[in-house]
Amino acid sequence: MKQRHRAERGQALVVMALVGLAMFGFGAIALDQSVGMADRRDLQSVVDDASLAGARSSSSGTATEHWISMEYLAKSLNFSMASVTGQGCTSTTTCPAATYTVGNYTFTIADSGKGLDVSVQHTRRTLIAGVLGFNTAVAGTAARAQPTGPSITPATYAMVGLGGDVQVNGGGVTGDPSGNVGGSVYAYGNFGANNGPHAVQLPHNTTDGATGGTCSPASATHVDVGGGTDSDNYTITGGGTQNDNVAKPSGFVGIAPTTTGPTFSNGAAAAQDSSGNWKPGTYNGWYPTSGKLNPGVYVIKNVTNGIALHDLQNLTPSTPAPGTIDSTGAVAFVLDSSDNGSALSFSNSNLNGLDDLTGTGTNPDPQGTHNFVVYGSGFTGSTDFGDATLSGIVYLPNSDGQSSGNSSYTIYGSTWVNTYTLNGGGNGTQQFKWVCGLSAIVVNTGGSGLVR
Repeated sequence: MKQRHRAERGQALVVMALVGLAMFGFGAIALDQSVGMADRRDLQSVVDDASLAGARSSSSGTATEHWISMEYLAKSLNFSMASVTGQGCTSTTTCPAATYTVGNYTFTIADSGKGLDVSVQHTRRTLIAGVLGFNTAVAGTAARAQPTGPSITPATYAMVGLGGDVQVNGGGVTGDPSGNVGGSVYAYGNFGANNGPHAVQLPHNTTDGATGGTCSPASATHVDVGGGTDSDNYTITGGGTQNDNVAKPSGFVGIAPTTTGPTFSNGAAAAQDSSGNWKPGTYNGWYPTSGKLNPGVYVIKNVTNGIALHDLQNLTPSTPAPGTIDSTGAVAFVLDSSDNGSALSFSNSNLNGLDDLTGTGTNPDPQGTHNFVVYGSGFTGSTDFGDATLSGIVYLPNSDGQSSGNSSYTIYGSTWVNTYTLNGGGNGTQQFKWVCGLSAIVVNTGGSGLVR
């Protein structure tokens, strides 16, 4: 009997010890959780301030937004900006939307049509729970902020090749403007012509394509390349600079124009007005071709056999002139990854997407084009500019551009592609002109300040 009582007392001690250990564990976890909640509250204040500071700098471009946000994070969390310069965020002109890691912190800067997103994760050692094997805990939070007015993202280059070479083989000499570019260039690979006598020409200062005059204030033209050398040939009239090992520019991610029009099924008669002119809206499985376009945004989805934007023009194509603002008639085409046909092509089209170059008027971005004439961040097919006149930002960062030397086209604005090859020879003239003060202008409709 006594032995049984001793055994029961021993079992009770074991049970009490296990209960005590469990209570200690729960208490340890609860204590660490409370510390984690306090950490999250502190981080929320930090990312709120960082996103607001960045959004207030939106008029200077997305790279400046990102840089300012990182500066606020660095000041609040006590780290040096030198910790992120090696990760590609080097200045107010080169700081892409990306994920950055500094010590125990991971920061993500992202752009969206609804504002600037800043998120942070903090990995810290636990206080007591490590005894139970929980050595680290992660606290994280995020914030989104919109600028108080129109968001303005400058288009800093006349021509961009984000993924490789920009090769414009052809004329490029005095009296034959094939391949000439009216402003600065970025090429991840090489830029220029593969034939020295036909070197591509750029002006010493950026010039307005519509007027031919120097932009004011004057801005020296430069060529930025992603590598340390450039094996192709170009000249900057009067001398200019080439900058090597330049990180890819941020571009215009997340600010695609949106349409207020209805969705039109394939071949729907309702897609044209009583005069036979096309209406803006979403074209599901097809697209407008041949004719005049009412002002607005044309979204093209689910086209699988190539997109031929041929023989199209603004409602009043001759007034205003190409390269100038069409505030009452501008149009923009938007493509996405659902358009998985082999190619996008233009032929005999005169399209103007420029509707506002200041963003300060009583009606900024009146047609909602954001100054894009073509926006296709998700489009991966090739692009042939054919014989077309395009005014505005051509944003096709995942498309390889190609053109025949017999084609004649002019793009007034900023052309973004993955790579570009203009085949030499032929009788055509191809030019990439600039528009002074060109920016993507987006009017926020969801209020200002912090939004979550």
